[in-house]
Amino acid sequence: MPNSLLNTATLTTLLTQHPDAPVVSIYANIDPADRPHTRLRVQDLIRQAKQHVTRQFGTDWWTSIEPRVSAALSDDALFAQNIKESIAVLTTADQVIIDHLSTNVTDQVSVSTVPELRPLLREQQRAFDFDLLALNGDSFKLYQIRNHRVILTPLPEDAPTTLTQALGTEIRGGDVNGVSRGEHAGYHGHHTKDVGKDIDLTNYFQAVDNFMQAWQKDTQRPLILFALPENQALFRKLSRLTHVSTDYVLNESPANLSTAQIQQRVEPLFEQHADQIIQTGLKAYHDAANANHQVKLPTDIATAVSHGQLGTLIVADTSEWHGHLDRDQFITDPTAANAIPSLCVTMLQRGGDVIVVNEDQLPDGQPVGISRY
Repeated sequence: MPNSLLNTATLTTLLTQHPDAPVVSIYANIDPADRPHTRLRVQDLIRQAKQHVTRQFGTDWWTSIEPRVSAALSDDALFAQNIKESIAVLTTADQVIIDHLSTNVTDQVSVSTVPELRPLLREQQRAFDFDLLALNGDSFKLYQIRNHRVILTPLPEDAPTTLTQALGTEIRGGDVNGVSRGEHAGYHGHHTKDVGKDIDLTNYFQAVDNFMQAWQKDTQRPLILFALPENQALFRKLSRLTHVSTDYVLNESPANLSTAQIQQRVEPLFEQHADQIIQTGLKAYHDAANANHQVKLPTDIATAVSHGQLGTLIVADTSEWHGHLDRDQFITDPTAANAIPSLCVTMLQRGGDVIVVNEDQLPDGQPVGISRY
């Protein structure tokens, strides 16, 4: 995800800490409209973290970690942005890193020697930055979608933001052309009002297209069209833009919509993007299975991950394998920690991909992998 802590040096430091030190991972939903309930849930998560750290690592570790956890989950930190979302807090005795997620999560606490990253990986799958062209028959606006936020883009004064500004005196809608025939003035219907409007619309969309070509000449960022179906069809027919998306479309009029309303309209696009990543990963797994490049058994997956031989790991939010790897053999142990978070971390450290899916999307209901080779 853009600016995600999954992509920062801070997380790299967190992942390479002392192997026996605890990492506390807390995920919580935030609702500024219900601060008392949110506060109670967060305090309960902190209590759970204390119990887990104390039981697994001792009271001294919690004494070192607690101040950072409490500060990260204070009221000022929780409600600073005053928006409904979720928070991720990953804490060690040396540091704390915080990220805000754009969707609801299951409130949870994980205490282990590695962070629990699956909710963040889910967020990464939804990460989709693009430009949005809100196009009407007589005007347009351009929006930047960055980190799930819709931002109205300021445009130069000479931008063809309206049909009148683009065409000026060349607007033909409503004109009727007179033709001299000797002493008599005759009229023909070639440029009737409706035909003139059609010509204006074509000329206007070409002007918008020309502007957007210049505007986007230095970017490869996708451009999504937000317009009525008939305007979509005409603009796509005329456009020479190379980055207009055909996979992501908003087929309705953007006229008179506020930025907040446009934010609501684009939300499904993030889910569509995440689903596309998941479906692409599942298809790649089935293709690998047909070529006998799939990896399925816990021992085979754990061994391939540890040796950097796994290209993609597909897990569910709720996947659990309790045990550990011993001499290239995964030993199941119901009393041991869940090994899935550790496998995810190692995959990222080895430059592999981790895709998080719903449990019912997993082949055979278990984590699977795709071999690099």
